[in-house]
Amino acid sequence: MKKILLAVVVLYFAAASSCKKTSPVVQPTTDSLKVGLIAYYQFNNSGVDSSGRKNDVSYYANVTATTDRFGKANSAFSFNGTSSYLVVPDKPELRLNNTDFSLNAWVNLKEYRPSFGNNVLSKHVTGNDNGWAWGVAGLGSITTVGIVTFGPGGSSVTERGTKAVGLNQWHMITSTYKVLTKEFTIYIDGELDIVIKNNFPSPNPDINANLYIGRDDPSASFDGYFVNGSLDDIRIYNRLLTPAQVKTLFTHKN
Repeated sequence: MKKILLAVVVLYFAAASSCKKTSPVVQPTTDSLKVGLIAYYQFNNSGVDSSGRKNDVSYYANVTATTDRFGKANSAFSFNGTSSYLVVPDKPELRLNNTDFSLNAWVNLKEYRPSFGNNVLSKHVTGNDNGWAWGVAGLGSITTVGIVTFGPGGSSVTERGTKAVGLNQWHMITSTYKVLTKEFTIYIDGELDIVIKNNFPSPNPDINANLYIGRDDPSASFDGYFVNGSLDDIRIYNRLLTPAQVKTLFTHKN
């Protein structure tokens, strides 16, 4: 009788246990805007790389903290157009060779410099096909003033947008490169400017120059191509941002 009672009790608890609902496993969500980031500068009174790749700013020259596009103090950096810049030490991943890549930044320019350009990012040395530089065309440019440009410098081929980046207000500029098709795309404020299909080469892998923010490499130009204005939320990806992701970045609030 005891054996029968014990068996009944065991069966009861086994049945009760099987009826319990298991808690669903919650999968962590991934922020698609963080995937592929190799450098991210939020400029919250600091040049620390928020991507986790430790591509931190190592040298600050005459930059000052300023308000960002939301009016938040100490959340962007102001550049004086003559001597302000930041330096990030070289790493192979910043050379952007043989990979898809995307560049994104918020800019508030006070003027178009009288030189060829206003370099937001520059990682090249003098000569042709010796790295890469990305910015906004200046008054001395051979092309339309204020358009977004990307190229290795010298007399090499340069990719050029068609729409000018306005002055004295915040704008988001974005450029992407697809290495397989050698296709270069430019956006302004989340909207497509141009898709360029001219077999543009991937940047030179052997250029170990530092990455300059707000000016050209000192060895590469006589003028410096300094930025006069403010920069914020600079992102470098080792992948291609989709048009939808570019639009999301435009409305994104850190």
